[in-house]
Amino acid sequence: MDNREQTSPVRCENTRRYTIDELLARIEPQYREYKAAIRKCIAGLTDHAAQLAAQGQEEQLPTFRRLITDMAEFWGLTDDDTPKGYREMTEQIGSTFDQAVSAARDSSGAPELSAQTKTDILNGLRLYAEEMMDCGDLEQWISECDALSSQLQRDWRMEASSPQPLQAGMEMSKSDFWELIAGAKKECGQNMGSSINWLTSQLIARGPQQTQDFTYIMDGYMSLSYQYGLWTAASLMCENGCSDDSFIDFRAWLIAQGEEIYLAALADPDSLADVEAYGGCQFEELPYTGNETMKHLTGKDAYENTDPDAYKALVAALKKDITYGEGVDYPYEWDEVEEYLPRLCEKYLEPGAVEFHLKSQHTMWFSDCPDIQKAREGGPPQRNGPQTDIKMEGM
Repeated sequence: MDNREQTSPVRCENTRRYTIDELLARIEPQYREYKAAIRKCIAGLTDHAAQLAAQGQEEQLPTFRRLITDMAEFWGLTDDDTPKGYREMTEQIGSTFDQAVSAARDSSGAPELSAQTKTDILNGLRLYAEEMMDCGDLEQWISECDALSSQLQRDWRMEASSPQPLQAGMEMSKSDFWELIAGAKKECGQNMGSSINWLTSQLIARGPQQTQDFTYIMDGYMSLSYQYGLWTAASLMCENGCSDDSFIDFRAWLIAQGEEIYLAALADPDSLADVEAYGGCQFEELPYTGNETMKHLTGKDAYENTDPDAYKALVAALKKDITYGEGVDYPYEWDEVEEYLPRLCEKYLEPGAVEFHLKSQHTMWFSDCPDIQKAREGGPPQRNGPQTDIKMEGM
């Protein structure tokens, strides 16, 4: 059984090591994502400079022009990896900047920056600064980036208040977490490798604190979905049954489907009959993403100096949004599963499968396991409504 404790993050799930070939395979698509983020930042800074020019505020324009050409050169935003290619790239970016500024100056007008454009600029500046930190001896440019980012954040204060972080010291809220999960699904669909690369680029842009927050929130939602009724559903949906390790990967896959599907599955696992299964309903790499990104950003493990009491409080805060369905903590056997999960059984089991397993005396669980024996005491509960206070061994 999966004997993880609810009072501390799941360190054992975040210790995967990669070969050199695997790392190179991961780095290349990640850096494509990073370069795309930098291009958006450069385009946004150009639009911002045009807006300033239209308002007659031109003091910072030379700094902006130099910054965007430096960014382009640092990131190698050209397919021609030669001195001539780099020179033509910086000339083109500088020329685009000059034209935008000139047009805004002549017309005394420029479009307002959208919220997304402002976010793109700030994310790109943060990503640029983080990468320069890895290079060393670039403190002057890092400080310039940080100062500009701080200035723009002051200038662009949002009228609406942002979602509140879950705890003091955290920067990420539950809404922020689920928006990242939804963004990965929107941008990458069912391509799990691309989803990891997209999430990694977003976390790098957000910095170490939010990356650590993401790691802990992910672990919290993983822990809260450790429910035998959901595990029973996973046993039907996964291609080769669902072992302890497979259930870890299944829960990660469930989180990747988004907040609505995640919460619905804990209220009624049979609702997963409406969700398209892909990738074997396994997303092995997702729980590692935050910790691996943290190592990239800081060289440190996200779980260093973890406060168990703070993590326990975090899990309690996450749990407030969850309504556990009646019986979701019960380990169902073959003679009970069709009543509990009728639609999943119809969708994933061959006709006569239940009868075959019963006749062959197969079991879905290790019946001699004390945790299973305790959970099955009294038989399956009646599904008369939701229950909100579930306590399960190994959460």
